[in-house]
Amino acid sequence: MAKVTVPRSQVEGFKPVEGSIYDVRLDGFDPKFTKKGDSINLRPKMVIVNHAEHNDQRLFDNLNTGAWYLQDFAHCFGCEMEVTGDGLALPGEFQGPDDQPTQWTYVGPLLGRVGKVRVIVTQGQGGKDQNAIDQFYCQVPGCHEKHSTKLTK
Repeated sequence: MAKVTVPRSQVEGFKPVEGSIYDVRLDGFDPKFTKKGDSINLRPKMVIVNHAEHNDQRLFDNLNTGAWYLQDFAHCFGCEMEVTGDGLALPGEFQGPDDQPTQWTYVGPLLGRVGKVRVIVTQGQGGKDQNAIDQFYCQVPGCHEKHSTKLTK
């Protein structure tokens, strides 16, 4: 049987982008339960756009369903949260079996929208540099909400 080999540089992942403000496009979500199983990481698929060097590079964020910055995320893409009976929800919906988030498909106005984020470089597991989104910039006209300005600690 033949061995399949790849250069080490291909399995090390993306090199982090430098800390800056970037335009990002939301291409969807890749949801899954947290390790504890008590909430869901929505894992938005965001890619850098309008940048000569880093165009189409993916940025990662868990965006847990219990995160305090869900509204910041929605407003970043110019969408208001939807009012529900007892709170607020991301606009649109996730379709699929309630107990199997890995099979969910997002349908809604956030798809394909472009927003602005501030990205920083942090230390990840093993001491490797990685990117983190430190702020989502609001694009909702006339918004008076107080948005988070430092998501990382």
